[in-house]
Amino acid sequence: MIDQGNKNVYGNQLKFGNEMNQIETGVIPMYIPSGLIETIPPVDLISRKRSRDLCSFDQSDLSFSNGEFVNQIQMNNRKGIFTFLGEDISMQIYQQQFEIDRFIHQHTEKMRSEIEANRRINSMRLISVADEGMKRLKSKDDEIMKIGRLNRALEEKVKSLTVDNQIWQQMAETNEATANVLRRNLQQILTQIQQENDRGAMVDDDESCCGSNYDDDDGVEKNNNNKNKKGRWCRNCGKEEFGVLLLPCRHLCICTVCESSINVCPICKSFKNATLHVNINN
Repeated sequence: MIDQGNKNVYGNQLKFGNEMNQIETGVIPMYIPSGLIETIPPVDLISRKRSRDLCSFDQSDLSFSNGEFVNQIQMNNRKGIFTFLGEDISMQIYQQQFEIDRFIHQHTEKMRSEIEANRRINSMRLISVADEGMKRLKSKDDEIMKIGRLNRALEEKVKSLTVDNQIWQQMAETNEATANVLRRNLQQILTQIQQENDRGAMVDDDESCCGSNYDDDDGVEKNNNNKNKKGRWCRNCGKEEFGVLLLPCRHLCICTVCESSINVCPICKSFKNATLHVNINN
């Protein structure tokens, strides 16, 4: 009977140890670090699930010969002590939970560091691309400004060349008009000289036809010839015939020898700007 009673006690102890977590639902929950695990179910739910999987006994069928043993088990459950087959497995459960938390924490830190590294790399790439784009835009702006300055300089040069062209055209027209006037004046002077020469030749012919050999007539002829010759001599040296036309006064009064040494017209005393050679013999 004693052996049978012990067997019942031990059997009841095993059965009660297997479903002790089902009896007590107000046990202390397992410690879970804040911020790491939020989806792990409470310990009492895990214990109840395991107890349902292991065995299911009706508490009314249990008979104990020692009431103090039952009270001790209930006190242990209230203190958060977990037993399996009569052994305390609280440390193993806490150790496994700690290992899981540490693994999750390490994996989280690794992922955070990788994400941070990728973010820094992407940020550096974006910054480098933005800097390169800004440099290209600045170089393009500088090139545009340089081309604009060159265009403005070319426009100013074209304007100045246009003004110079107009001035040269006006000067050419003025010089052409002056040359035409000088040509007409020279033609008039040459015509007058030719007429004077013709009149002198006609006088000589008339005198030769009359056959005058008197000394008075010879003296008059010599005086006339001297006057004609005197009118064609250079007004500066009086040794050479004049053949240079002074400008702008248009006086035909100096010879080619005195051309380089004369700066003022001997007749009107005006300054000489240019000269023009005239062939009187023709």
